[in-house]
Amino acid sequence: VSDKFFEPYGMDAEQAIKLKNPLGEDFSLMRTSLVPSMVNVVAKNLNKNNNDGRFFECAPVYLPKAMPLTELPDERKTICIALYGEGEDFFTLKGVVEGLLDALKCDVEPAYVKSEKTYMHPTRAAELVLSGKNAGCFGELNPILAEKLGIDKRVYVAELDFDVIAQSVNDKTSFKAIAKYPSVERDLALLADVELTNAQIIECIKTSNVKNMESVEIFDVYTGANLPAGKKSMAYRIKFTALDRTLSVEDVEKYVNKILRNLKERLNIEIR
Repeated sequence: VSDKFFEPYGMDAEQAIKLKNPLGEDFSLMRTSLVPSMVNVVAKNLNKNNNDGRFFECAPVYLPKAMPLTELPDERKTICIALYGEGEDFFTLKGVVEGLLDALKCDVEPAYVKSEKTYMHPTRAAELVLSGKNAGCFGELNPILAEKLGIDKRVYVAELDFDVIAQSVNDKTSFKAIAKYPSVERDLALLADVELTNAQIIECIKTSNVKNMESVEIFDVYTGANLPAGKKSMAYRIKFTALDRTLSVEDVEKYVNKILRNLKERLNIEIR
């Protein structure tokens, strides 16, 4: 690519490998990220009045171990995805990323932390973490950058490290019995410190050593009036299912109380 691709994104063109005999300046540097190329594809389609789109590219990026180059670079297999148009938002892209992990039979529960990449939206972007390793980034393109590139729509991009994802893939097929008995759901509204993340809270819930917990998911976050300073409200839906019996009210109360004790002891979280 051209060194012009790097500057708007805050990427250092000096850290990209320069070809000795390029076809031209527009093809003089090896890519260290697929994002600029992908956003360029989106911009071209918008210029042609294609107002909705989903794109992907699978290709390597070339990351030098040191500059000037003295040995072959780290050649990382990378997946880049872009969505834009009606109905697309951060959560549709998150769904695409999680759908990809499911299709690849990723055997690790994904975790998400806030992204600090300057070319991404400051509050609508996340890093994907698998087994403690950074597996990429996804979210909304920074609107200031989009405007600079002549893009007047919200664009959502993901760049995933396929090599990290591949380490989490389970190529064995397993089966789980379908429960004959009904599930029981409980909603918990929790009062947490503002700096705590959803991933930390879900991890704490899942490690409460509670039997028959099938799933836990967040469905509401509230920050505003009627909350103590430095606190936020986070609501979770927890599903309990037993394979051998119908769970009683007492069973579920025991599970919930155990979860709440763990949340209080480890994260100082209380029920709202």
